Amino acid sequence: MGVVEKDSTVISFSSQAMKPTNWKDWYYAFGSSWGTVKMRFIIDVTGITNFDQVPDDYDYLIYLNGKLKSKMFEYNSTHDQPLQEADGTLVEFENPYIWE
Repeated sequence: MGVVEKDSTVISFSSQAMKPTNWKDWYYAFGSSWGTVKMRFIIDVTGITNFDQVPDDYDYLIYLNGKLKSKMFEYNSTHDQPLQEADGTLVEFENPYIWE
């Protein structure tokens, strides 16, 4: 046995939404824009919490896009202000064939 220089690890957790590294792969469902408020909305509406694997089913991704647009319309219709990021940018779900 030798000298133990480091025998502990610190793990940090955050409730802050983080942009998935493969965000571009999800664009058919979520559009190209990203923000923390948008990410929270996606999680709340779809229940998806693991974004590592993008479904192969193009129709399912288009379905998610439509569902998110519908829920966004519902949200914006029932609140005084439309859903927006902290900087005032409106949360939007672009058409799935548009990439900025």
